[in-house]
Amino acid sequence: MRFLPESETTYREWRKLVLLYDIQGAQVHDARLAAAVLVNAVDCILTFNTADFNRYHGLLAIHPKTIIGSAQT
Repeated sequence: MRFLPESETTYREWRKLVLLYDIQGAQVHDARLAAAVLVNAVDCILTFNTADFNRYHGLLAIHPKTIIGSAQT
């Protein structure tokens, strides 16, 4: 894992995502994570809630089960 710092660039990307995808309510927190990932040139995020991250172009949401399942074969 890598710690992704927040910056002014992250904030600007977050605001852009919120407006672009018309995000409201609790999903603004997911948008913040997506912004941090995208700004830091990371192309995937490990999450139990892939549906909320699939909307972001350029970001691959991976469910832990898919990694565990492939490691067991």
